[in-house]
Amino acid sequence: MYVDSHAHYDFETFDADRDELLAGLPAAGVSAVVNVGESMLSSRRSLELAGVYVHVVASVGVHPHNVDGMTPEDLNEIGRLAANSRCVAIGEIGLDYHYNYSAPANQILWFERQLDLANRLEMPVIIHSREAARDTLEILRKHGIRKGVVHCFTDDEEAALGYAKLGLYIGIGGVITFPKAEQVAAAVKAVGLARLLIETDSPFMSPIPFRGKRNDSRRIEYICAKISELLDTSNEDVANATSNNASDLFNLGKLL
Repeated sequence: MYVDSHAHYDFETFDADRDELLAGLPAAGVSAVVNVGESMLSSRRSLELAGVYVHVVASVGVHPHNVDGMTPEDLNEIGRLAANSRCVAIGEIGLDYHYNYSAPANQILWFERQLDLANRLEMPVIIHSREAARDTLEILRKHGIRKGVVHCFTDDEEAALGYAKLGLYIGIGGVITFPKAEQVAAAVKAVGLARLLIETDSPFMSPIPFRGKRNDSRRIEYICAKISELLDTSNEDVANATSNNASDLFNLGKLL
């Protein structure tokens, strides 16, 4: 059984078949899904899904693409939403210097404020970091973050080891199956199973042989298989280790 540590089933791309798909995941070998908030609306919708499906839990937070226009009242609402028993983390939060849809200074401001909230609530964080590893690491160290995951990891071995040294997990998605994923593969080998989670980031980042198509949690087995190949171990070992890691990070035993 697999734990998909990062998905977005609240997105409209699942409107036509969301219920059928989510209801069928346990039979497909997916024991749990973390549905991740990336805006105020998405955070609310993630909690709604977690309230319907026993194998779905939620996180709440605002993605760096969406922080322009964020207000202190939004931060207060995130805190209120996080009090829901089905909420397991603050996220996805962080920095994205690839697109810079939000001004970098504003990204940093709201990243730090949401980290402070997570610290006050004693909750783990789900971090988005794209082309921003140096600043991300510096900010995480500054705020004493020791519990969380850097999702959809695409950086190098040095960054992975830096995150792992803080006690964070590395979230590995479909990119690990891509032909030019040597950098991510080296990071996986460097940190090993003890620091890995697996994720689909559905509906994005479908693994080969589904690249370019809508992703869903049933395809997590392809990610698991590639990691097992890289680490010269069995699919079962990868599935068990990453499921246990997710359970420890998100305290899933209390909820599932």
